[in-house]
Amino acid sequence: MNSYESYIPNKKCRFEENDISKINKIRKLKTIANRKAMDDSTPLSLQDSIFKVSLVLVAKINIISSKGLTPYVNRINNAFSDGQDSVYVLIRKHSFSFSDLLIPKVSKETTGKNVWKRSVFTFDKIHGKNKALMYLFR
Repeated sequence: MNSYESYIPNKKCRFEENDISKINKIRKLKTIANRKAMDDSTPLSLQDSIFKVSLVLVAKINIISSKGLTPYVNRINNAFSDGQDSVYVLIRKHSFSFSDLLIPKVSKETTGKNVWKRSVFTFDKIHGKNKALMYLFR
């Protein structure tokens, strides 16, 4: 097994190849968590031997107004078809009114089962701290 050395101020650390893989997974999660507002280029999924997770954001009123709920249902279906074990659906405050329509539709039209719902907070540079709802489908 290959090992790598990294220097942290006043400490010398050895990382095994397996550790580097874990660090890269954490970096990818950090990239997803720190994506900028309105960034549509960062993939919101992570699939490897440990994590098989997708995140679907329900935040753009113009998508719901013009295309309905179908794009969100399709994303969730695609995530499960691609082998994801868990799909988190995050609905921001200004889209709460759609959750009563979306969640039953997802439960009916996908293979995922709604496991739980949580009230959470989101934060971005444009809107600051806001309430959101998060649903887990498995």
